[in-house]
Amino acid sequence: MAPVVGTQLGPYHIEAAVGAGGMGEVYRARDTRLGRTVAIKILPEGEYATDESRQRFQREAQVLSSLSHPHICTIYDIGEEHGTPFIAMEYLEGETLAARLKRGPLSTAQAVQYGIQIADALDKAHRACIIHRDLKPGNIMLSKSGLKLLDFGLARITHPQPEPLISALSGLPTEDKPLTAAGVIMGTLQYMPPEQLEGRKTDARTDIFALGTVLYEMATGQPAFRGQSQASLIAAILSSEPPSMLQLAPMSPAALDRIVRTCLAKDPEERWQTAHDVRLQLEWVRDAASQSGSAPPQGRHRVNRKLIAWTAATLVLLVMAALSMAYLRTPSVPPPQEVRFTIDSEPERTLTSLTPVSISPDGKQLVYGALDASGKPGLWLRRLDSLDVTRLEGSEAIEVNEPVFLAWTPDSQGILATIKGKLQRFSAVGGATQTLCKVKGQPASVNRAGTILLTVANSIARISADNCVPVAIAAQTGEQYDYGISWPQFLPDGTHLLVSAKRSDKRHDILLASLDSPKADLLVRDGTFPKYIEPGFILFSRHGYLMAAKFDTVHLQVVGQPFLVSKNKMLFADLGGWANFDASEGTIAWKEQYDPPSSLRWYSAGGQPLGTAVDAEIMDLPRLAPNGRMILTSRVNQQTHTSDAWSYDLERGSWTKVTFHDAPGDTSTAWSGDSHRFIYSALTGKYSELYVKSAEDPGGGALLQTNQGGFKSIGDWSQDNKSVVWLLLDNPGGKDGIYGASFDSLDKPFFLAESNAEFDLPRFSPDGRWIAYVSDTFGQADVFVRRFTSQSAAPLKASAGGGHNPRWSRDGRHLFYRTDDWKLMRMSVSGTEEIRLGKPEMLMQLPQDADFEISNDNRFLVSSPNGRLVSPLMVVANWHPEAFASR
Repeated sequence: MAPVVGTQLGPYHIEAAVGAGGMGEVYRARDTRLGRTVAIKILPEGEYATDESRQRFQREAQVLSSLSHPHICTIYDIGEEHGTPFIAMEYLEGETLAARLKRGPLSTAQAVQYGIQIADALDKAHRACIIHRDLKPGNIMLSKSGLKLLDFGLARITHPQPEPLISALSGLPTEDKPLTAAGVIMGTLQYMPPEQLEGRKTDARTDIFALGTVLYEMATGQPAFRGQSQASLIAAILSSEPPSMLQLAPMSPAALDRIVRTCLAKDPEERWQTAHDVRLQLEWVRDAASQSGSAPPQGRHRVNRKLIAWTAATLVLLVMAALSMAYLRTPSVPPPQEVRFTIDSEPERTLTSLTPVSISPDGKQLVYGALDASGKPGLWLRRLDSLDVTRLEGSEAIEVNEPVFLAWTPDSQGILATIKGKLQRFSAVGGATQTLCKVKGQPASVNRAGTILLTVANSIARISADNCVPVAIAAQTGEQYDYGISWPQFLPDGTHLLVSAKRSDKRHDILLASLDSPKADLLVRDGTFPKYIEPGFILFSRHGYLMAAKFDTVHLQVVGQPFLVSKNKMLFADLGGWANFDASEGTIAWKEQYDPPSSLRWYSAGGQPLGTAVDAEIMDLPRLAPNGRMILTSRVNQQTHTSDAWSYDLERGSWTKVTFHDAPGDTSTAWSGDSHRFIYSALTGKYSELYVKSAEDPGGGALLQTNQGGFKSIGDWSQDNKSVVWLLLDNPGGKDGIYGASFDSLDKPFFLAESNAEFDLPRFSPDGRWIAYVSDTFGQADVFVRRFTSQSAAPLKASAGGGHNPRWSRDGRHLFYRTDDWKLMRMSVSGTEEIRLGKPEMLMQLPQDADFEISNDNRFLVSSPNGRLVSPLMVVANWHPEAFASR
């Protein structure tokens, strides 16, 4: 029978179910001998009673054990426990290629690179006389360690004589007929070649046909063969040709289409004969794209000087004739066809929710942010006429979850960004990164004179690379724009600029400002984050929708009505007026908004799953009441993109809205010690404020006067209700960081520690004497502990190598936090006057982007997103706004 989560299967402790299919069930487990995470595969219920299924299962184990390759899943062990055969294999975190393809096609570069890796893995198997016979996207895993080929359960061994590499396999069946179960062809019809469907002999070219179908689907997002039924699908494979890849994916190289068509030849003799050949062809496509500007190799044929002379004369005559015809009649040349493609996460580069995107002024290069295979952030450069992606030197200094805003130099050779308070210039043509100066603000635009525009909180300033002293741009916006201005963009004259101004009703308008005059005029109502592109258009965000308007650069005014560019919303922050898109002449790119629902699940103190508390809701920042009966969380209205706090009754399973500000941004909360009241933060007017209200009262909350501007997020309320701690950002009157005060005198706050960790809010120890908080004062985000009652107390570093989300156990004897790679850590706490912390130990692996709370009985309530975390980057090349404007 199938193992139960939390039980033992041989030396393996079963931790969680991962997935199931016709050829087995897979569990995540812990090898108690070596202390490593493994995947345990067993036969599904009802299958392991047959000899045939046991033979297939044994075949997969022994086949995998004979193959050592970076793109083939590694097997560790095979065994049987209580009549249940199992395979212990490499545990891979990621998604299958089938899951990835549900979101659309891959970029050509990704498809080619994955094809090279699959072909290399097949070549290794074929040289060992092993044919996979079930190659399909569902058997290909995309993980952080790279692409991995899975599931050799239908593999066939072809070697006539046993050799050392395959001697262990010689006793297994090697029949040529297709494997069947109850008269059904085993495998997946969509990826089978004609000879396999007809029961003829299969060999390495069988896998090559399947590789062609996978390449086709990666490049186009559509299966090569389709049918309304099994019969029609088989007929299509036997007698039809798929549509040309160039029709479905115009950006695909013709050479790639030729490679795939050769793979898909009906006759095995007409296909590529080895996977090695396919790999070489794909590598040629990859290298040709990266070397498209190189000169052809010099030939060794003898030069015929007379032929050259006649050829030159002929060419001169042809050119003169062409010029004459052009003079008499200029032909109409249609504009290049618009091409859309996506840039998605892959094992080498993982997009995040804060991934920035920026296009060079010449429209030929794109820079975006991503995590490398080790989880380190960086900026990556891709030329749109190449498949290569290169990392910008020096961008590894970016911290995880650090927002990065980019601005290109007008010559398309440099990219500016503020990293850790320093303005950096990254080179797009190679070379070292330059540190220009220390600044407080984000670069937004650069003109040809070298003037750099910065967004500084709710104002804008200008600097130069030679003189980094910021000069404020005092645009006269009027009282209605009391929130300030941001996101400036130069117009072509280098003097006038577009700015986003916040209105008193929490919406933005786009204004025309100037370096030479304080006057600012309204250009576009209800729009933000403007970008000017040739030939005379302004692109901007309207509540997440990408809009455009025709712009007269002579009279500096909008012509006609704005029009919609994309029906899909892009990632944006309505509060700050930022939107994640960029545009240049002929090219636009944006990142679509994606708000995955989250679930709250209970786990034991040992990390074992205990059940689901809340399933599939869009929520953030959950807080468990001290009595363990209620949850407070921030929930976003998907229509207005504003949020409020909601409570959830864990016993009744019911939601209740408890705040009514409908404010942009998340609503942070903190319970009172008796669970009857709570403090929350909400944007009201220019800044966010703190409020307190009864959990049972349906009315509004009472404002807590702190005498501070800026954006306040409540961290915690001490168990005795006497003290409050919060995070303050964009403080107009002093330092950003963590502040505290007595609840009876919140108008007299005191500074506690530096921090800009917006989602790592401070927490009180149960006795109220200590706070745990996150700060990057020493270069990376770490958890610190310090005394709350003494402003001069020195902080004590708690985490080792990065830490977030500190939480105390209810008895105060342990401190918990999570690492950068989402491991839940625990350390002991002792002492009262002088606190002592034990060595951190790992409790469990949290899902990515998870948060957690701790109950009175030391259970964990874990919040984690359901499904994918981030959306891909959408890129449109050869974009013609005139076509939209004329509709």
